[in-house]
Amino acid sequence: MRHLALFALLFAGCRSASTAESAPRIEVIALQNAGAPDLANEIRAILSQVAAKGGTAPTVSIIADPRTNSLLVHADTEDMAQIRELVAQLDRRVTEPGR
Repeated sequence: MRHLALFALLFAGCRSASTAESAPRIEVIALQNAGAPDLANEIRAILSQVAAKGGTAPTVSIIADPRTNSLLVHADTEDMAQIRELVAQLDRRVTEPGR
């Protein structure tokens, strides 16, 4: 039931887009190595740091789904590409503890 409520919240944001090309959309990004809650928190922290340093932080919503070890991401096309790239860089196997 919680997932339906989250989806409804994300979907509502999609409907207010001004252009189809940059319209926000929802994407499910499956993770292979990282835990979804941890990675969602890391990405949110990175976006917050960008905003705190005066940069333009994208308007992105990220929800962790621990059941499927996936991230539900709501973002426009450009921001989605950046989030996918960031996830690809962070979702790596850790060979040594603490690194």
